[in-house]
Amino acid sequence: MRSQNKELAVTGIGVVSPFGIGLDQLENALLLGNSCIKPIERFVLRDNCQASLAATVPEFSLENISKSKKIPDHLKFGYRSTDDAIKDAGLCSTKLNEERTGIFVGLGRLVSSHLELLFRSIYSGDIKGVVPLNVEGIHPHGLACHVSNKYNIKGPSLTFAASELSSTQALESAIYFLLNNSIDAAIVVSSDSISSFHFHAAAASGILSKSKNPDHAPRPYDKHANGAVLSEGSVALVIERLNKARSREAKIKGIIKGVNIINEPYEHNNSDSKSGNNNTAIKKLFESYQLKKIGFINADGKGTKAHDLMQSIIIRNALGPHVDNIPVTSIQGHIGHTGGTNFLMQLASTIIS
Repeated sequence: MRSQNKELAVTGIGVVSPFGIGLDQLENALLLGNSCIKPIERFVLRDNCQASLAATVPEFSLENISKSKKIPDHLKFGYRSTDDAIKDAGLCSTKLNEERTGIFVGLGRLVSSHLELLFRSIYSGDIKGVVPLNVEGIHPHGLACHVSNKYNIKGPSLTFAASELSSTQALESAIYFLLNNSIDAAIVVSSDSISSFHFHAAAASGILSKSKNPDHAPRPYDKHANGAVLSEGSVALVIERLNKARSREAKIKGIIKGVNIINEPYEHNNSDSKSGNNNTAIKKLFESYQLKKIGFINADGKGTKAHDLMQSIIIRNALGPHVDNIPVTSIQGHIGHTGGTNFLMQLASTIIS
């Protein structure tokens, strides 16, 4: 068995999703098989836009922040999920070691909604319409700065912007800092929102479903799949070394055995790539952490045929015939694709499963 010093515990979870605020909202909706996907109403769709479905977070207000203040959605989501995760972990201000806590943020999408606001204000001459939070909101490191400032966190503060891998890289970095004993607790948070620009750009690229019926999209691992559906939200996790968490009698939500990220460039003329033989990351993960028994795989499944087929082949090639006895699922059929937050949303749903 691996040493407890090498095992990490998730002690706090905060979730803001299109199902509502809180992990319970996500858990109940997934258990009931509910969907939060519907025609988007946040902005007017262009005439030539063929996509119309999305999953957006219901409106909510933050304590101590006036409704009149314009705060970027991803900051708003990130604030709330982080606050909930810290409270869930039982780390109030008196228990949080500020010097030994780090903040690791994954931001997958360009914060284009507030870029649009700034452009309109500046080019119309309405400089008074440019408020500080809008300017800070478009900075990729803005969420990490605000969270660090709010909780007076003095440890490492890092932001990762790698599209869908953003929250994965944030988690990986947090794990390295914890295992090296550089920090005692890590707050890993990712937050993404949907803007008009991003939605129309994704629709123009052809990756979004053209279906008008929310019951028909997305359809992960389905031969009738017709494209992905954009979603948004935020997930925050508090992660500690297992022995530290147990010493303070924290409630253990789940144990992280390991994480592995590698880069495998796609070669268009390589038949091995097309046949799904590139599964090095999965194999290395199993070998490195001696994962002998896999009980469940929460896969990415966007609802695009090429992506889902490739992922299915990679999983089968990595695990062999034993994969027939392992449930493989995707939450994106219920919640859509939450951008850089997608990995942490999957991790949260895996923990509650």
